[in-house]
Amino acid sequence: MPKPIFWSNCFFLLYFTFSVFYFWNILQNILQKMSYLIARLVDSYHDLMENKSDQRVKDWFLMSSPLPTLLICLTYAYGVKVVGPKLMENRKPFNLRNTIIFYNLFQVIFSCWLFYESGVCGWLNHYSYRCQPVDYSNNPTALRMARGCWWYYFSKFTEFMDTNLWTQSFSYLERKIVTYLRCTSSTTV
Repeated sequence: MPKPIFWSNCFFLLYFTFSVFYFWNILQNILQKMSYLIARLVDSYHDLMENKSDQRVKDWFLMSSPLPTLLICLTYAYGVKVVGPKLMENRKPFNLRNTIIFYNLFQVIFSCWLFYESGVCGWLNHYSYRCQPVDYSNNPTALRMARGCWWYYFSKFTEFMDTNLWTQSFSYLERKIVTYLRCTSSTTV
């Protein structure tokens, strides 16, 4: 009569083999579904970028793909959270008062110009406050509004400079104190 240990080893080997094949089949099924979903996402992305995007702005800076914008935002976040504080850790704050004044003046003038553009080529003359379709034609007014929208989009990147200037002009503790005071005053008002 064979030893019982032999049969228990055979049973374990059979169970292990069955389990490996069973989970391998499940894994293949999951990978197949994931590859299908990824292929659909890629196809949808290409359809969105090629067929459903505004063809007038396709060749404009930062408009052909969302990837440059994503890269700029990730670089900004890394610079502000990691590189900037590390560079300024053991240094005295830079005196950037004149730079900050110039930057703020530029931002105010730029914002006023954007407000003027949105009024002249849109809300005051051609647009209503009700829902209306977007004008995708090459009409000069529609193109001017598209350019104004692009400049507004671009202005969000110029506002990244604000944090960089604060990082370099204040030490870590001073920045935290100013942030705390801003938050406190805005919540109590």
